[in-house]
Amino acid sequence: MSITIEELNKLDKDTYQIIDIRDKEEVQKDEMPGAVYVPSDEIETSEKVDLSKKLIICCRIGKISIDVAERLREKGVDAVSLEGGYTAWLLDSIKRKEAESISRDVEQSIRKKFRKKIWRSVYRVEKTQCLWQNFFRNLNFTINLNLK
Repeated sequence: MSITIEELNKLDKDTYQIIDIRDKEEVQKDEMPGAVYVPSDEIETSEKVDLSKKLIICCRIGKISIDVAERLREKGVDAVSLEGGYTAWLLDSIKRKEAESISRDVEQSIRKKFRKKIWRSVYRVEKTQCLWQNFFRNLNFTINLNLK
């Protein structure tokens, strides 16, 4: 049994624990925040593992974790394999950061355009107001000249 990264993201973080079973060198190079590194043969005996939660077993690409999760389920542990493993998690993480970046850029662009639009409007109002004031001054001056 396995779980996709999308399904994992929908779960309440307090209901599961990610167990990273990749090699120690791989884990040191690229850690998964919130994941616990435990070799696959030590999962049941490790103090780091909370067996009362659903265990999400994660390897590099999701192949080895299938066997580990199946072995744990046979022993009565609620365990599933993360489809795509660390690679799927990393791609999802990159997509999220990209989406946040795009969202931030769009928001800044909208704010920039909005400010420009406001300043243009203010400038137009002031320009129009000046034109009307000049018109009335000239009109008043012309009327005053005609009356004298």
